Amino acid sequence: MLVVVTMGAAGAVAVMEHRLWLAQPPQIEAVSAVGSGDAFLAGLACGMLGDRSFADALRLAVAAGSANALQLGAGKLALADVEALLEQVIVTEE
Repeated sequence: MLVVVTMGAAGAVAVMEHRLWLAQPPQIEAVSAVGSGDAFLAGLACGMLGDRSFADALRLAVAAGSANALQLGAGKLALADVEALLEQVIVTEE
């Protein structure tokens, strides 16, 4: 079972198989958070369906949600923003 809770600018927490991950997003100047949860979920699904560790899938999810917040309108994000933010997301396993 997987449980993920997003917390906006505070990041996300995930629990799977008795393991806990914390994800800290980079500092950004958000334009609109509308659709960021959907972008997060899409990033998580893409990461989990690809050949990534769970920590890297969570990192992709946070980067996608953050990239969405840089744009006006739901579900709009630039791949270049996702790639730039991906390097700045901090994921730790507790």
